[in-house]
Amino acid sequence: MSISYSPTTLCANRLFTATVSNTGAGNVSWNINGAGYSGQTSGSSVKGKFNDTGSADITVTSESGGCRSYLYRKKAALISGPKASFTTPVPFYCATPDTVQFTNTSVLGPSTTWRWTLWDSTGSIVNVATGKDFQYITNSINKYSARLIASSSNGCIDTIYQKNIVVGGSIDTELVYNPAPTCPFQKVTFSSRLGPGT
Repeated sequence: MSISYSPTTLCANRLFTATVSNTGAGNVSWNINGAGYSGQTSGSSVKGKFNDTGSADITVTSESGGCRSYLYRKKAALISGPKASFTTPVPFYCATPDTVQFTNTSVLGPSTTWRWTLWDSTGSIVNVATGKDFQYITNSINKYSARLIASSSNGCIDTIYQKNIVVGGSIDTELVYNPAPTCPFQKVTFSSRLGPGT
C-alpha cells in the first residue's frame, strides 16, 4: 500500500484528498494524527484538511476476506504554511485620532507575502496594505473589520478575519457593591464594571 495526495502540496486550512492504493475490496480506515486534522476517516480515499502546520503520522488499516493489513507512516504528511494570524493590543481604543496597530503573528511559508484590508462599519474599504505589520490612523469613532491574506510561493494561501475593532467613544463606569442594601457594621465589597460607551 502507498499514499498519495491531491493537491500534492499540503497547506494549512486547505482541503485535500488522500488516497491509499492496493487495499483490495474490503473496508479501509484511517488514523491521521497531528496538525489538527479534521475530515473523513474511512474509504480508500478521504477528504479533509489540516488546521495547523507541521507533520502528521498516518495509519491505514485494510480488512478484506477476514484478513487485515496495516500501513504506518511517521510524518507521512508535511503541512506547509502560511497560517495567517494577527493581534491588536486591545479591542477598544478611546481617543480619536488614534493609531490602530495590527501585529502579524502568522506562521510563515516560503517567500510569504501579505495583503491587509480594513473596512469601516458601512462596509467601505478604508485602507489596503502589503507590509508584514499594519497600522491605521483613524480620525472618527467607528467599528472596523480587518482581513489578512498570507500567500506563499508554494501555492499555499490562508486568510484570517476579525470584526468589531472599536475606535473612539467613551468608557462607561459603574460602581457595584455587595450586599445591597447594606446594614450598619456589615462588610461590603465594592467593585467596578467597565464597558464601551455608545
